[in-house]
Amino acid sequence: MSKILIVEDDLSIQALLHDFIEEAGHSVELAADGVEALAKYSEQPFDLILLDIMLPKIDGYIQKRDSQTDEVLPGAEFRITTAAGCEVGLDGVIGSSTLTQNGIFVTDAQGEIRITNLAPGAYVINEIKAPDGGYVIDTPSTNVVIGQGGDTQTVVIKNTRKGGLIIEKYDSVTRQPLAGAQFKVMTANGELTPDNEGMTSSNGLYTTDQNGQIVLSKLLPGTYVVSEEKAPDNYRKDPTPQTVVVNAG
Repeated sequence: MSKILIVEDDLSIQALLHDFIEEAGHSVELAADGVEALAKYSEQPFDLILLDIMLPKIDGYIQKRDSQTDEVLPGAEFRITTAAGCEVGLDGVIGSSTLTQNGIFVTDAQGEIRITNLAPGAYVINEIKAPDGGYVIDTPSTNVVIGQGGDTQTVVIKNTRKGGLIIEKYDSVTRQPLAGAQFKVMTANGELTPDNEGMTSSNGLYTTDQNGQIVLSKLLPGTYVVSEEKAPDNYRKDPTPQTVVVNAG
C-alpha cells in the first residue's frame, strides 16, 4: 500500500480521485492548495504526490508606513513563512529563499515588497529589522490568510518612531546639578525600561552624570514611572514617584 497526497482545489475532482485511489488499496491524504500540501508533507513522507498544476496563484504586497504621518518607509526587513514554517522566496517559491538575499525581503524606495504567485493559504510575516530613522518594530509578526479568489492581497504594516526621556536632578535651592542620584524607570505595567534597544542599566537603575542628567533614548512611546532610589551624598531622596508620558519621535 502506498501513501498518496492529492493536491487539488476542485472538491469534486478531489473526491473522485480520493475514492478511486482508496478503492485501489492506497492510503490517501488531501490538500486544497500548496500551503496545506507543504504542511502535510512536513509531517510525513509520501510515496506519490498528485498535484494540480493549475492551482490559483495570488500576488501579495507588503506596504511599510509611518504610524503617524503615513509616510512610506524603505529599508524594513522581513522573513515570510507559511503557517507550517516553510520560508517563502521571491516569486512565491515555497521552502526556498535562494532568490532573496538570505531569505530576507526588504521594502523598496516606495516602502513596498511585492511577491508574486503565492498559493492560497496562511502566512506569517515576521519583521526582523525596522526602517532606519529611529523606528521601533510595533508588530513583530503579522498573520495573513490568502483566499482562493485570485485578487491581489495588500498588507500595511506600520512603525512608530522611538521617543526619549531626560531625567534631571538639581539642588532645590541653588539649582546646581547633582551627580550620583539613582533612579528606577519602569513602564506603566511594572517592567524594567530598556535603553538603546535592549541595553538595560544595572538592576534597572540609572545614575545621574556630572550634569545631573540621565538620558534615555530609543524608548517605546508610552507611560513610564520614575522613582528615586538613592539620593546624592548629603541629600535626601524624593519619595514621590513621577509618571511621565513619552511620545513618538
